[in-house]
Amino acid sequence: MCSYQPQVKLRSWKKILQALSGFKGRHQMKFNFKELCRQLECPNHRTISEDKVLEITEILISAQELFDTVLVDHFLTVEKSNGTIYFKLKKKPREFMMVHEISAENVKILRDAVYIYQQANRGKSFDLQDGNKKIVQKITQLKEDHPVFFDDKSNGKAYLSPVALELGRRLIAYNRMNKEVDSITINKNIFRIMK
Repeated sequence: MCSYQPQVKLRSWKKILQALSGFKGRHQMKFNFKELCRQLECPNHRTISEDKVLEITEILISAQELFDTVLVDHFLTVEKSNGTIYFKLKKKPREFMMVHEISAENVKILRDAVYIYQQANRGKSFDLQDGNKKIVQKITQLKEDHPVFFDDKSNGKAYLSPVALELGRRLIAYNRMNKEVDSITINKNIFRIMK
């Protein structure tokens, strides 16, 4: 029997963050929840309910959103004064940020493109010469509207850029949780979602 409680313990959160650091340098990998369960020392991963899994993922995505939006220009620091601990924000060094505005339609196209790229194409390019496919027509338009989403290769094929893949993954995650988001920051790019 797994000793998982409704409220995830602090020690468990440290293990979750440690496990997620496995994505470093391996952004294409899929994270197996069984592995996360192993990190939490739950031998029978099936005993964790879907509600608990959803609770963990919602908190992680909310934290990511917080750091991508509210705290995007600041570092969160901790200070102690007169026996009281305070959170304090420290301004990040000013960097040049590119702001991109994306329509709701282009958000949907990017989500679909990233899903197809990962699941059906398995990392292969989109052939823009195939004008019969509706998705290819949409991707061609997306490439014209947002060149940052594609690696520049003039061979009639469209390769999604790392920025597009990361943004698409986040948009897919927010969509699955029915969570609205106004902007997402990736590297030196701020993507504002237009309603």
